[in-house]
Amino acid sequence: MPSSLRQGGLIWSVAVFLLTWVPTSHCLAQADAKVRAIVVSPKPLVIYINQRQSMSARIEFEGAADPNLRPAWTVAGPIGSIDPDGTFTAGPRRAHGTLSAAAGGQTDTVDVHVVPYAYGACHADGRIVYSVQDGGDSEYDVMLMDADGSNPRNLTPNVADAPEGYDARLDEGLHPCWRPDGEAIVFETGGAADNPSAIALMDVDGGNRRIIAQSPRMAYYRPTFSPDGRTILFDARPVAEDTTRGPGDIYTMSADGTNVKRLTADPAGEEDACWSPDGQSIAFVRERETPEGVAYDLWTMAADGQGAKRLSPEGDSWYLHPVWSPDGTWIACTIRTGGGLYRVGLVSATGGAARELPGVPDVDQFGPAFTWDGSGVLSSTTDAPGLVREIWLQPVAGGGAPRAVTHRADVGNYLRSQGYAY
Repeated sequence: MPSSLRQGGLIWSVAVFLLTWVPTSHCLAQADAKVRAIVVSPKPLVIYINQRQSMSARIEFEGAADPNLRPAWTVAGPIGSIDPDGTFTAGPRRAHGTLSAAAGGQTDTVDVHVVPYAYGACHADGRIVYSVQDGGDSEYDVMLMDADGSNPRNLTPNVADAPEGYDARLDEGLHPCWRPDGEAIVFETGGAADNPSAIALMDVDGGNRRIIAQSPRMAYYRPTFSPDGRTILFDARPVAEDTTRGPGDIYTMSADGTNVKRLTADPAGEEDACWSPDGQSIAFVRERETPEGVAYDLWTMAADGQGAKRLSPEGDSWYLHPVWSPDGTWIACTIRTGGGLYRVGLVSATGGAARELPGVPDVDQFGPAFTWDGSGVLSSTTDAPGLVREIWLQPVAGGGAPRAVTHRADVGNYLRSQGYAY
């Protein structure tokens, strides 16, 4: 586990203390031992999801000490569990709570924040992965920038003097997503009619780019890592001999590209799947035929593809690009109602109509992504059909105004786009 976490520009130090405990049979204090205080460390504790931390509890005595006395640990809040030896195991989702240790009538409490290494497009230290379409050559690149939009750098530049057999699709990419440990990024490669899109992986600095899933008869889209980093969720479309593409279905595979499993087989197209923070559920979009054409509904299902149910009410509204809030209570999506603008809305994870967030005036918004702490939603704006320009940040609560994160009008900046790019 890293020795520190960067949060909002500050460094939270997470020291690891090892404490050797005596057997339970020696827990009784000596008759003349009186506990003056108990001091727990580290304090406060910021810990990654599913990680372990050895907690230290120093017992201070008045007069004679009892070397066999050990504290009793308790947990408050959905943060995880702690064993009698003081080893804390963080839970599977973002949470806030406390750890307490008690001995001899004295108690000390530690404030605990459980955070993911990375969440979708946003890392826990604020960094954002996104895509650009640079000024007219139709090539898409994966970019990395700081939380405030500064320091943008291209992770998929063209390789000079590429070796024979090099796959040029690795020089472009779409829909990037962090691996939960924050050390690698999965993305959708570029594709063409005769060379369908594939799924690729690279190190966080853009090195070691390699394709992990491809097929001449399938086009792969929108990969995302599971919260434990072991599985990649994606959707794919069959490619016919004449290069036309059929309805999409949703799949999973192991993080190395093996063990591919198909989760959906409905005649309607299904796409744009994303994991819930606990890895137990998947939100996705299903196409529906209407007298006016195709509509898009928001659905969820279990991680194994079972128990699919529609969350959005049936109607003429469109629900696209779902993404879960870090606490699992909301799903943000691109919504279109009544043929108007595309906006960002929040749908309860239990279902219902979307609550629209205050948007950027007079522009469409696409492809939301929650910030790592769940306080805001990023989305891409367009000022003309198909022309994606900037990434904006909207507060989830509090009524604050949206603000631009990117300021690069010479390129198209976006997180996820409407429909398929190829």
